[in-house]
Amino acid sequence: MGHVKIISWLSTIAILGIFTTSVSAFQPSDNATYMGSESCLGCHSAPTAAALGTVDVSGWKQTLHANIYREVKTENMIGNFKSEPVQFSVGDAKLTVSFDDGGGNGPWTMTLQGAGFGPTTYTVHRAHGGYEVADNTDPVLPDTPGRRKWIGKQRYHTKIGQSYYILPAQWNPRPDRDGGNQGWVAYHTSDWMNDTGALVLSNKRSEERRCMGCHQVGAGPTVDTETGEYVLAEADNPSFWNIGCESCHGPGSEHVGAGGQGPIVNPKNLTIVQQNEVCGACHLRPTGHPIPNGDADPGYPYNAELGGTVIAGKLLAPYVAKDSGGYWPDGTSKKHHQQYTDYQKSAHFDKLSCMSCHNSHNETSNEHDLVKTARDNSLCTQCHATYTDEVALAKHSNHRVDLANGLGRCVDCHMPAVQKSGVNYDIHAHTFKVISPQTTIDTQADGGTPNSCSASCHGTGLLGSPTFGFVGNLGTWNEEADVDLAKRLLQPTVPDVGPVTPIHRAVVVATLTNNGTIVSGATVAFGRGISGKSTSYDWSGTTDANGLVTVEIVADSRLFRKGASGYYMAKATDASGASVGRWHSIPLQGGIEQAVALPVGARAEVDKGTSLEFALLGNSPNPFNPETHIGYQIPKSGNVFMAVYSSIGQQVRVLVSEHQDTGEYKVSWDGKDDIGRQVASGIYFYKLKSGSHEATRRMVMLK
Repeated sequence: MGHVKIISWLSTIAILGIFTTSVSAFQPSDNATYMGSESCLGCHSAPTAAALGTVDVSGWKQTLHANIYREVKTENMIGNFKSEPVQFSVGDAKLTVSFDDGGGNGPWTMTLQGAGFGPTTYTVHRAHGGYEVADNTDPVLPDTPGRRKWIGKQRYHTKIGQSYYILPAQWNPRPDRDGGNQGWVAYHTSDWMNDTGALVLSNKRSEERRCMGCHQVGAGPTVDTETGEYVLAEADNPSFWNIGCESCHGPGSEHVGAGGQGPIVNPKNLTIVQQNEVCGACHLRPTGHPIPNGDADPGYPYNAELGGTVIAGKLLAPYVAKDSGGYWPDGTSKKHHQQYTDYQKSAHFDKLSCMSCHNSHNETSNEHDLVKTARDNSLCTQCHATYTDEVALAKHSNHRVDLANGLGRCVDCHMPAVQKSGVNYDIHAHTFKVISPQTTIDTQADGGTPNSCSASCHGTGLLGSPTFGFVGNLGTWNEEADVDLAKRLLQPTVPDVGPVTPIHRAVVVATLTNNGTIVSGATVAFGRGISGKSTSYDWSGTTDANGLVTVEIVADSRLFRKGASGYYMAKATDASGASVGRWHSIPLQGGIEQAVALPVGARAEVDKGTSLEFALLGNSPNPFNPETHIGYQIPKSGNVFMAVYSSIGQQVRVLVSEHQDTGEYKVSWDGKDDIGRQVASGIYFYKLKSGSHEATRRMVMLK
């Protein structure tokens, strides 16, 4: 199967016919001008907003949109300007970059030196991004690559003449998923020095030419015909920095001039597709139409004949000359700020606006300023309520689910991080499709495509996910290791999927003999038939010098409802793959370690075995209201006692007090004490006792 042909987003919108006319009845006139976000915050911040009945956006300055450009001051500078000099390659030449923080309080500088020029120092006049390490952490999986709120990279601008330029060293506070690219890394060094070691300065790195359309508010730059510089009148005014109010609502002079009663764009009055287009103006990688007198086209939507940068509520397509995005062979975006390009390919596109998931007005306590966190699937289950149940989610995903520990998140499969901004990878795909390992295989001739399984879990071993021996570079997807892992992930398998409890696990210690002689170096595999499917020998091992092999069986709870207990088949093959022997109807029991004799030509013999473990499996949901369910495993028949205790150790409710046989059990607690009174919100403990075993776990009651 060949790779999917990439259709640019411009072609897509032409095919779909999704752009018609603006439906905003309150559109500013062509004479309206930009005022800066501070002009809006006066009426839209507490306490004035409450008095006027306007939308309160007091938290806007803490949002991600408001923190692209940052003032140069100690609390905003995260790069290590005390570090030793670093060297970057530009062809065969070497660019040396030295750093100085002015004693910790500035000025912050970078000094460049190459073979063709001596030390040349540039002052940092503006920071670009950068967030504290504490803000980068997933609380469930702290300091785990690919599980962060954002990568937190920081770039640095210096002002030369009338324009700002991005300096050639970028600070990455966190590594990529391969563990590299942390600290100072190169950023478009060839725009500062050529491959002969000569100092150059390219307008490609001018923020006004390259980036301002999405990083600043305004109609766009003019070009100084004498110097060739791109000049933005409000470039030094922080009120015009970042994704400001007028980026989404259009120029505000007529609205502000009329005391808040004049025309302004309200995206909520637009269609869903047009609302997404407002966000799409910045979350794509276009080349705009030429800036008059400029020597290079802008890297943002721009059309001088239509007034410059695109205005919210107006059609986006006329401002875009071409799509300059980067794509994997299957059409998924591979570069940052291409979320809109991806989203157009999603079934969500004409049903949900970006604002359905993201709060653009105020900072939230969730990653990426989401309205609800995606870390426990709350964001997705607002619409997909079926999957609030972990059993249903396990059946849907064909994977083990343990949300309390970060396993089973919708975004890992449907929004894998496969796009690069600072590192490989820190931006999530927005097509919401699961990228199959088959896609990696099918697109090898075109460089390979990352798949959800490898990118999210199996390529990094996240949460103990099996890597099947994968050792590769996650920055490329056409290595032999990538194909081998993709093929392994496509194999039908029972291990490592479904909720695993003790009853779903069994251990077999097998002895292989032939006419009383031990057989070493043979592969022994156990299989189990599934209704409607052929037997797959999923559990195997190789016999040692004593003819012994230990095989662990982990049975998928969605395929084997009674756990690992059941009748199995076994087969043995020698090193050449030739058959040594086969056995049928081998009775094995979940939660048990059993010795199995496998004599060639005779029936298998199985002992009674010993229990594997005592386990208090935890409660679900947790936190809960009004009821939660607690699972536990008893390894040996006997008296069992379980009770709930308050945070100060007082017994609240006896849940179990009886004789029970070996097996797996589940008990519920409705949040009431022994006499039927509802308990208060808070932390509670539940303790299980059986024979010499004892275990305690914590749960939280919320109201």
